[in-house]
This record gives sequence, C-alpha cells and structure tokens, in this order.
Amino acid sequence: MPERFDIEKFIEYKKTVEKERPILTVGSRLITIDGVDGVGKSTIARKVFEKLQKRYGEDTIIMAKDLIGTEQKRLEELIRNKKLVNKKQIDDAYSAMMNRMYKEVVVPALEERKIVIIDRSELDLLRYAIGSGEKDLVERRLKQIQDGTVTHRLWAGNRIFIKASAEDIEHNLSQRMQNWSSDPKSRDEIEERINIEEEAKKTILSTPCEGRVNVIKKENKRQDDLEKQEVYLGKLAEEIIEELNLPNQEK
Repeated sequence: MPERFDIEKFIEYKKTVEKERPILTVGSRLITIDGVDGVGKSTIARKVFEKLQKRYGEDTIIMAKDLIGTEQKRLEELIRNKKLVNKKQIDDAYSAMMNRMYKEVVVPALEERKIVIIDRSELDLLRYAIGSGEKDLVERRLKQIQDGTVTHRLWAGNRIFIKASAEDIEHNLSQRMQNWSSDPKSRDEIEERINIEEEAKKTILSTPCEGRVNVIKKENKRQDDLEKQEVYLGKLAEEIIEELNLPNQEK
C-alpha cells in the first residue's frame, strides 16, 4: 500500500514556490453539494432542486448532472464492464466529464442567469487523488483545480457539505439498488473516506478566489421510517435553501 500523502505539507510547499496563480471567479448562482459516497447527497440535491424550482420557476433552476446524463451513464457502464480499469483512467474520465459539463451546461446556464446545482464538485476529484496516495496525481489535480482548468475558471458561490455518521453511511450503502466497485467495503474504509473528505474540503475552502463563498454544512441523520424520512429530508432541504446566498432572487 503506498505511503499516505501528506497534503498539508504539500500545500505549504506550493505556497512557498508559487507566488501567483489565476484567480477563480465566484459564481453566486452556482451551488455545489459534496459528501462521501452513501451520505445521501444526491437525494438531498434532488430535494433542493425540486424546492428551488417551486420557488423560482422550473426554467430558472437546472441540475447540471442531469443534462449530461448520457455521458455519465456511459462512463459508469465502462467502469462496470471493466473497460476503465485503473485509477488513472477512471480519474481522467471523470475529470474530462466535469470539464465538459462546465463548458456545455454550467457556463451557458449562468450566462442566462439561471441557478445551477451540481451534485459532486471538483472536491471529489481531489478526494480521489488524495486517497490514491500518489503525489503526482494530487499535484496535478491541485493545479487543475486552482488554475480553473476543470471548471473554466468558475468557483461555486454556494458550497454545501453533507456529512453523516459512519454507521449511517454503511447502512445507506447496504440499501442501494446498485453499488459501485469504488464504494467503501467496510466501516474502516468509510472512516478513511470521511477523513480524506475533510482534507479535500479544507483545501477547496482555502483556494484563492475573487468573490464571497457561502459555506453550508449539514448532517443527514438516518430515518428508518420512510414517511418520516421524506419529511426530514424536506425540512433539511428547506434549511439549506434559507441559507443560500443567491443574488436578485426573492425567497
């Protein structure tokens, strides 16, 4: 197993050798939702999306991932059929897909003054790189993210971070209708993912950008009763919406 890469030391090193880098532009209508696999972020993202549509109109809000669904399914099929087999191939494929999503979906939507929700941000790419323990991959991802290569120099003005206990995440993964080979297989792996997620989050939040980033942190607690779960998730989505910083929008 490769030696764990110390990202904090690496970041300090990069600060000493790099005096300038392109400043990322904050998009206040851009909302990203992050959390480890099994935390429930996709379900929460969908709830937020639906409630925002009701408030501001269906034509005002888009879920960016939906509009490249065919590409997402193609990549997932390649992984499932083992056409993409090593970490570098998978990581590069998702990086390219995110770049394309920004170019073809996010940038045009923001230019039309729409609100864009993205389930999984560039933080996920960094988390994957840190988890690999490969210094070169982490360095490459950091440069791509901080230079805006992946996101076309855009930076989310609203960043939502969802967390849950390792026990709840383990339960959620066991209830999935479809599991991926990349999903954690044990409680220890889940704990490790949570720790790596925190490292990646600190890096993302410390990245220089022009504009204000609104950070929202929420915990998704397990609800065994389905009706109670729907009510709970609805309230959680409402809480998130109330904390969003959206310009020229009447709540």
